[in-house]
Amino acid sequence: MTVTNNKNYEDKFFFIDNLLFWGDINFRIFPWRVKNITVYESLIAELLLRKTTALQVEKVYSSFLEAFPSSEKLLYSPVQDIEKIIKPLGLYQQRVKVLKDISKVLVEKGIPKSIDEIKALPHVGIYIPNAVSCFCLGKRVPVIDANVVRIYSRFLGLNGPRDVRRNKEVKKIAWEMLPCKNYIKYNYALLDFGALVCKGRGRPKCKECPVESSCNFRKEFT
Repeated sequence: MTVTNNKNYEDKFFFIDNLLFWGDINFRIFPWRVKNITVYESLIAELLLRKTTALQVEKVYSSFLEAFPSSEKLLYSPVQDIEKIIKPLGLYQQRVKVLKDISKVLVEKGIPKSIDEIKALPHVGIYIPNAVSCFCLGKRVPVIDANVVRIYSRFLGLNGPRDVRRNKEVKKIAWEMLPCKNYIKYNYALLDFGALVCKGRGRPKCKECPVESSCNFRKEFT
């Protein structure tokens, strides 16, 4: 969505305003969504959230940080101790490897202080650096996961497969849609909206959608 005409401007601000309002009412409270969270704590949350749900991670997050409050403690703890806590999340052997690899870098090079330093960590991909940078460091960057790709694709009527070109298109759109203020709240609202309303599995809850009246998916496919 290149914001170049009045209609696009109207759609953009309609979406932002309504999503922020919805987000205020439906904000999900999790132990990693707190002020003054450290980079280490934020990284752990995002790594545990991969390929599982926030509700599942909520059950183990506090226990994990209690057992491994620092990168040093995580690095030098037995694998079995880590597996015992994160086993309910599934893929626990893969998760342990990722956690160990990252903790090694953190111990050797220190806790990252910028998005570029977070990007340099192993296994973090594209999403985690932006998420930690926004939610922990307070930087104005879009947070784009599968939920966000789905939301923008539906709202704007983007057709075709989710390929490299689509991801580039959504990344551009995400920057254009990101408000100059309240961007942390906006990013949280997007994630919550994708989890609660604009769902990927099964039928989305269009009747509960705050932007339904301007959504291309609602108009064309339901």
